Amino acid sequence: MYDSKERYQLHWVMIGIGALQTLKDVIFPVALLFGINMMRDGVKQSIIPILIMLFFFTALLFVSFLTSYIRWKRFVYWFEDDELRMEYGLFVRKKRYIPFERIQSLDFTESIFHRPLGLVKINIETASGSGEAEASLAAVSKEAAHAIEVIVREGKKKVIVQPQLARLTEDGMYEEMPSLQEERVVEKKREAPRSVFKMSSKDLLILATTSGGIGVILSGLLLFFSQFSDLIPLEWLAFQMREFIQSGITFVVLVIGVILLIAWLLSVGWTFLSYARFEVKTDGENIFITRGLIEKKRVTVPLKRVQSVELVENPFRQLFGLCTVTLHSAGGVGDGERLNLFPLVRKKDVYEPLRRIIPGYTFDEPTRKMPKRGRHFFRRLRYVWILPVIVGMSYYFYPYGLLTLLLVPLNIAYGWWQHRSAGYDIVDQQLILRTRSLTLRTMYVQKHRIQSMTWRQSYFHGRKEIGTLEVYIKSGMFATVAQAPFIDHEEGERLFEWYDHSPTIQKELDASHSVE
Repeated sequence: MYDSKERYQLHWVMIGIGALQTLKDVIFPVALLFGINMMRDGVKQSIIPILIMLFFFTALLFVSFLTSYIRWKRFVYWFEDDELRMEYGLFVRKKRYIPFERIQSLDFTESIFHRPLGLVKINIETASGSGEAEASLAAVSKEAAHAIEVIVREGKKKVIVQPQLARLTEDGMYEEMPSLQEERVVEKKREAPRSVFKMSSKDLLILATTSGGIGVILSGLLLFFSQFSDLIPLEWLAFQMREFIQSGITFVVLVIGVILLIAWLLSVGWTFLSYARFEVKTDGENIFITRGLIEKKRVTVPLKRVQSVELVENPFRQLFGLCTVTLHSAGGVGDGERLNLFPLVRKKDVYEPLRRIIPGYTFDEPTRKMPKRGRHFFRRLRYVWILPVIVGMSYYFYPYGLLTLLLVPLNIAYGWWQHRSAGYDIVDQQLILRTRSLTLRTMYVQKHRIQSMTWRQSYFHGRKEIGTLEVYIKSGMFATVAQAPFIDHEEGERLFEWYDHSPTIQKELDASHSVE
């Protein structure tokens, strides 16, 4: 049993980090609004608002530093009775005790404020199911972080074996034994973490340039403007947009192209910084993922929490034989619930390290295909929006609108592509599902990890004796859904019988595989 009478404080830099976290959510939007109003009204008309803004920021900065100082002063942690204990609170004192055996993982983060001083932030995860970290140590030294990790690991390695309290006598009766017998402590052995994957600079550059992060940046800008639409002078912006459009179509296209290029360069830079020095290690019980150049993160995922493995191949990367490997984890927080195990790797080289990291899985290609009689269902539903678009564009933009008729053969080709790509298979106690939107996704899930299975069949599906099987798998605090779209009805029944843990059906399935 580990006890420490000494109580520890966080590093003083937590005061500045806490204050800046309060300010960062306020400074940028307010400064942007003042900038827009200054452009609209001129500098002279904006002197008083600027002074008000400076006074507001000064007062907010003072209050933020004061509250952060009080939080830092009142936060302490220590170890007692094989527990990590904390005491904290701004106005109300709170205590939190976390037993070592409940701690699932310790995730480390080094931001730009931590790294110059050799500090880390520790997120402590348990199986509480709250969707958030159980506790957090905002700023501790690397030495202290290593000591905490060792203390927790050593505490979890010790398994208490209770003494036998009764024994069988010669006459067949049980008698109590003395309860003063000491408990035995058994050490659980764990191997040292070994590296199984590192991302090269070449792969990192390919990942950054093909990440699709430009969509995230543009959607973030749209979300920002939607949140502050009531404060932004829309009439002034509309006038500026009219002036901009009247500059000529060539100039407009050029400016839009420059904006998209800047957004793409930002996404490339962000991805490069986020995944630099990417490395995966394992000790046989946990997966350790380290990444980041400016903000360094280390995420720990216990193998027992892994629910499924997913191979993701977008069309561009698929041409070069590249893919992304994603893990779905139960009860994780942030990166821990759905994370990229291999952000970019050649598909032919992925299976061996996967078997080393996650034993018990069979990473084969699915062999069973969807029936041909269900092929047209892959494209039928899209006609609901394609036909109105063709009619509307042809009517209002005739004759150029007639080009939208090309959507019909494109939809047919897309549906054929989806049908050809889809597949499924059963290998022992494991289900493999493959589907395609634009991206090809192959899901590997073991039977005991499946939360539930659902069969969907409309009237038209029933006439063709097909339906869609939906498999629900836990991912974080919620569930992700994998599908086997438009499969044969009899195959759907066989999959349900397999899921019912029937040994007879399993033997029949294994026999059918051997015949095929």
